Amino acid sequence: MLLPIGKLATLLINQFTRPVVESVSQSAKHYPNVRAGFIRVAQRYHSIYFTSKSKALGFVLKEVKPLSEDRAIDLGARLLGELIVYGISAGLLLFEYNRQTLNDKIKAEFIKFELAKHEDKIKANRRTIESLIKQMFELENENKSLESKLKLICSSNNIHTYEIYMCA
Repeated sequence: MLLPIGKLATLLINQFTRPVVESVSQSAKHYPNVRAGFIRVAQRYHSIYFTSKSKALGFVLKEVKPLSEDRAIDLGARLLGELIVYGISAGLLLFEYNRQTLNDKIKAEFIKFELAKHEDKIKANRRTIESLIKQMFELENENKSLESKLKLICSSNNIHTYEIYMCA
């Protein structure tokens, strides 16, 4: 799912940068420094590209024929466009990474908060249970005390305790 969205985003960035590349290419013809930079970068790229391609195919080139000035300017502008696309893509990746990191921190804080809240509830429930156990022991002791008093009263009045239980 993510890959098609990434390809679509790259395609959109390419479409948006194409007019920028065209305008830079046109302005390169009017500014000598930009023109010289494009030509120098394009010729170097062309030389490296053909040298590596020929070595990969098993050929040995003695010399790479340089590009014409117009083709070098166009190639330099295209390289600039690719640089812009990759720069924007890298920026978007960095932005998404930072956003995801922030979301992870927020989730971790929320989980920590929820855990503390549940621990507080557990402590309160534990105190309630301990209190109820204490009350239960007190009631058992009181019950035993009342039962012994009842036996004492019954024995002095000649009443059997099972008769009392039967009446109740």
